Amino acid sequence: MGTTVEEKREERSSRRFATGNNGAWARGCATVGAAAWAVLAVAAHFGVARIGGIELLFLFAPLVIVPLGMELWRLTSPPPAQDAREKRGTRVFFIARRVQPFLALLAVGALLLPPGPVAAMLAAGWLLVCLLMGAAGAMRIG
Repeated sequence: MGTTVEEKREERSSRRFATGNNGAWARGCATVGAAAWAVLAVAAHFGVARIGGIELLFLFAPLVIVPLGMELWRLTSPPPAQDAREKRGTRVFFIARRVQPFLALLAVGALLLPPGPVAAMLAAGWLLVCLLMGAAGAMRIG
């Protein structure tokens, strides 16, 4: 028993609504993040930015890997069921997805500053993204 064209179109439409745009946000965030990371790497190489190789490797995740991972999760997760908890999990995921680029910049700032309370406050922004993604995953699973 096959699926009609209209049913397929409706399924794609509901999936697009449930999951946001067609990946332009993730591609844009990852591209800008990769450019920012490259600038940081060059600045570190010439001694302008006082960060080492470990810090650069760490920054590759929030700037490039996480936006792509969020897009992968968006593409592979099924549309939310009628369960209210799953719908909340999807909303939390999209909140995390939208604030991720801005809070990744805070993580960059935290690594550029010397250790202290200001750097800790900036790093807490990235912690917020991690907590939101964890909560979204827990709501979608449980």
